[in-house]
Amino acid sequence: MHAQPGGTTRPEQLHGFFKAGFFVHDFGGAVTQLRARGVEIVVGPFPQRDDQKANVIIRDNAGNLIQIFGRGPVVETEWIGDVSKRKKR
Repeated sequence: MHAQPGGTTRPEQLHGFFKAGFFVHDFGGAVTQLRARGVEIVVGPFPQRDDQKANVIIRDNAGNLIQIFGRGPVVETEWIGDVSKRKKR
């Protein structure tokens, strides 16, 4: 990795943010296990709401961002007319 003008070597400032994600059946248990193992929690955890699944973003030992989602109701957004209308499938 090479520093850009201004001297930064932080990957997210050189290349932008990239992340992978996956779903787990036991979100609370997964977060508990991650904390017990000393995994860096970067953002969250956030509880499930009508407009979002429970989720957390962690950083692995190589610096990659990984988003973990809890399984829950699927929320579908209606994009016709009022974008705030939501319905569960």
